[in-house]
Order: sequence, then C-alpha cells, then structure tokens
Amino acid sequence: MYDGLTAVDEFLNKCESTVLEHQRFDALKWALRTTLARWWGTRDGTFEDWRSCRRMMQIRFWNPELCITKKYDECDDPCLHLTRWT
Repeated sequence: MYDGLTAVDEFLNKCESTVLEHQRFDALKWALRTTLARWWGTRDGTFEDWRSCRRMMQIRFWNPELCITKKYDECDDPCLHLTRWT
C-alpha cells in the first residue's frame, strides 16, 4: 500500500520489482490509500499507461530535499541561524 506520505520513488520501484508489467496499472488501483487515493480518484481514466501515471505521481508526491543556500554572515546569533534550517 502507499498512503502518499512516504517517498513515492521507493513505492514505485518496489512495485516495478514485484508486480509484472502488464499487471502494474491494475495493481496500482488497489495499492493507493488516503491522500493518494483522493488524487487517484480525480485522475482515474486520464492515464493511458504505467509510465505516464508514474511520472505524474513523481511530480505530485516528490519530496524535495532541504538545501541550505544562505551562509552564516556572523551578524546575528549562530543558534538562531541554525534553528532556521532545522
């Protein structure tokens, strides 16, 4: 099952490694739950194949990694600066 809260790539990769290609799309309908189930409900029938559905799931449920881009400028408290990025 996939609930839409964990890494979507892990779910998709596991699905590809355990479910036969011609069964993936149908299996996906049974694996989706909660947030993702609502997403699927509004898009059921709009995808033609596994590949397009996989791509849209990755776009929608992608979890970007935090990237700190601003260096500490030594003008304020270093603890405050670190707190902003944790």
